[in-house]
Amino acid sequence: MRWTILAAVAGLLGWQVATRTLPAVLAPYDPGAALILAEGNPRALLLLAERRLGQDPTARNDADALPAAEREDVVEAAATMV
Repeated sequence: MRWTILAAVAGLLGWQVATRTLPAVLAPYDPGAALILAEGNPRALLLLAERRLGQDPTARNDADALPAAEREDVVEAAATMV
C-alpha cells in the first residue's frame, strides 16, 4: 500500500514538473516544444509571435533598431513633448 501511494505522489510531482517547470525553461530556446507541454505558456507564445513577425526581442527598446526616418520622427516627437 505504501508503494502505491508513493508511486502516485511521485507521478503527480513528475507531471507537475513536466507541465510547469520544463516549459518555462524550454520557452526561450524552443517555444514550440514549450507549447506542446503547456499550451498557454505566455513567454513561449510571445517569443513565437516575435519570431514570426521577424522582430528581435532583444532589440525592442533599442532606438538604433528603428529605420533612420522613424528615428527622426521619434526624436522630433520627444522634442515637442519637453
